Amino acid sequence: MTTPDKLNERVRDAFDSIHVPDEVNQATLAALQAYAEQNASLPSHDQTHLGHSVPMATPVPTTQRKKTSSHIWLTLAACLVFAVMLVGGLGVWNNPTALLDIDINPSLSLKVNCFNYVIGAEALNDDAQAVLEETSVVGMPCEEALATLASSQAFARYVSEHASAEVSIASEDESQSNQLCSWAQEVFAPLFSNVTNTHVTFEEMQVAHGHCMGAGKYRAACQLMELDDAATLESCSQMSMSELHECINQCERRRAGWGADDLAENQDATQDSSSGAEGTACENGGHGEGDGQGMRHQNGQGRHHRENTSG
Repeated sequence: MTTPDKLNERVRDAFDSIHVPDEVNQATLAALQAYAEQNASLPSHDQTHLGHSVPMATPVPTTQRKKTSSHIWLTLAACLVFAVMLVGGLGVWNNPTALLDIDINPSLSLKVNCFNYVIGAEALNDDAQAVLEETSVVGMPCEEALATLASSQAFARYVSEHASAEVSIASEDESQSNQLCSWAQEVFAPLFSNVTNTHVTFEEMQVAHGHCMGAGKYRAACQLMELDDAATLESCSQMSMSELHECINQCERRRAGWGADDLAENQDATQDSSSGAEGTACENGGHGEGDGQGMRHQNGQGRHHRENTSG
């Protein structure tokens, strides 16, 4: 969890990187000096208004006038610096330094700033849209946002002891990436049979989002399409992660020389062990659009990172 000390350190680091351009400094100094000189040269002679003589004001000593002008200059300069820091600070806060994709059946993406706060949430499919409409996470620390998602009623319908979850993280800050990975593992590991965490690039995420999938689901879809010519990105985007993994495993077994009887027997066993599954995801040649959330990941159940995953 982000402690107050760490948050203060991040704030200091963020503002240390804010510098007023020399051009702005020079232009501001010139404007302020011109303003001060103009005020110093104002006449102080008598004036007549509507036939009445206005007494001449008591002359202000030159030293006091210069002191007043100096105070005005310093006040305006301080206001300028504060305005620049305020705008710069808002820019730092609203700048995402990490993206965190979650793929189960809902596919959604969280934008995280350098302070590890969620500053944006994007639904990548209809299921995720329903979740985010019922669960607001923007403005929360990322760890709290993940826990809020996991405990929400909208998210609960996708939680199953046989379901798989893919978490993908893109960040140029390795420390931040590892921290987000750790939080996601802590939150989702107790809920799913298999949680896979993967570090990806922003470019990979952009491509995946263009196909209405998180980076994890897109990666699995590409793997399935290599194994099954009938699979498409569109059909894969309609599957849950468990269904995609099952399709991949069945295709790999076929390539390994499993017979039709062996595949049918394994498929029956999978259906028997998956309570709530309404159908297999890989009918008719290794792909299909199933609605079962209870598909078992046949490549071994467990909670691990991508670097420890072989399938």
